[in-house]
Amino acid sequence: MLYRFRGAIAGAVLGKMWALRVASFPGKGLWALERSIDFRELNRSHPFGNADLVDLISKQLIENGRLMLDEDSAASLTIPWADGNTAQLDADVWVALLPIVLFFHEDDARLASNLQQVTATWKFSSEATETVLGAGYAIALALREALNPAALVPQTLNYLNIFERDALSLQFPNLLQTLLDRGSSLESVKGLLGQQTSRQNRSSSCTPAAALAFYCFLETPEDFRVCLMRSLQAQYQPQLVATIAGAIVGAYNGYEGIPLSWRMALNPESESKSEGLATQLWAAWSGICDPTQSLDKLEKMAAVTAPGVLRPR
Repeated sequence: MLYRFRGAIAGAVLGKMWALRVASFPGKGLWALERSIDFRELNRSHPFGNADLVDLISKQLIENGRLMLDEDSAASLTIPWADGNTAQLDADVWVALLPIVLFFHEDDARLASNLQQVTATWKFSSEATETVLGAGYAIALALREALNPAALVPQTLNYLNIFERDALSLQFPNLLQTLLDRGSSLESVKGLLGQQTSRQNRSSSCTPAAALAFYCFLETPEDFRVCLMRSLQAQYQPQLVATIAGAIVGAYNGYEGIPLSWRMALNPESESKSEGLATQLWAAWSGICDPTQSLDKLEKMAAVTAPGVLRPR
């Protein structure tokens, strides 16, 4: 379980790093960039982008075992705004919400409730809330070893219909399932989702971004590298698509499923921060008395089981 926690966070961070690297070298192919992969210049300060938001959420979960947000905490943080009243879901905000998904992954109702607490506090749009809940649920299934790629889209639809009262018509997940059944190409999926967005005159693009992330994962669920590369090939909201896809495929395959060369491309400080956050969240979720102990001590408490035998506490 610890390695699935680490895989989700590292996957999201690497997704963002890859998107930034591709943007820094326009016109250069993905595979050529991979041959000289180096993210150290891109993540000197904080691997999570919005460090204040990550620290606020993770500290409350680790120290108190629950989330307590209010308008004062919202006002004290730098949140991207799509307009004067609605927060924007971007890659940094999505990464900051991952601690909630990891901590409450066992309980669908509590997961939805805590994610909705954040989306309500920061006034996310219905579309952004739908995206957060859907992607969070996919990661939760992966952590519980209950993610069946063939059933993920209908399961997510059912989850959204139960827990998101203000859900949209959910046309994107339905369309995505149709395209998967047809074996449509990545370009076809991107084009049709874009047409659907234009038709409905929505300013936000986070729902089709989530649909593309799901598509890239479902096409190659057991290959972290190919999943992330395809999410970048789409060239549609690359940071958000890659961070969502990276978190899902990272949770599904675990930290060891991430290519070693990619993990080594992060600078040691950034890798230590992402591993430290995942380990402390795992320790707090596990019920360890002091989850802020040194990483060496916490790792010695990890239990190892064969696949398929993990059970709720």
